Amino acid sequence: MVRTRLDVRDPSHGLLAIIFVNYRSDQKLDLLVPGAMHEIYLASGSNAERVECNATYSDFRQFETAARVIPEPRISCLSQAVSRLVYFAVAADYHADRRRPAYEKRPAGMLNSLGSTS
Repeated sequence: MVRTRLDVRDPSHGLLAIIFVNYRSDQKLDLLVPGAMHEIYLASGSNAERVECNATYSDFRQFETAARVIPEPRISCLSQAVSRLVYFAVAADYHADRRRPAYEKRPAGMLNSLGSTS
């Protein structure tokens, strides 16, 4: 048998919690499982109090589940590459046009690098 102990203290409020858990071997699951838990809660000072609790555990069962991830549909690599190139060409053209002095800007209706009118 394996036993654990957890102590939690809050000195500013005079509180103490002590929890013991006894583990046992479950041959059906081939695991250590909790068999019993004992809890002690102490409050000191003007509201001094002691609370003790016991719990026992049995009939452990193993549950199984399965999941399948369905990926989102992807567009072809070629489509992605073309989309990115168009985006960068539009962005580069926009920024290049913004840096030109006013007298060098293209007249309205002139074709840009994508073949559409500006």
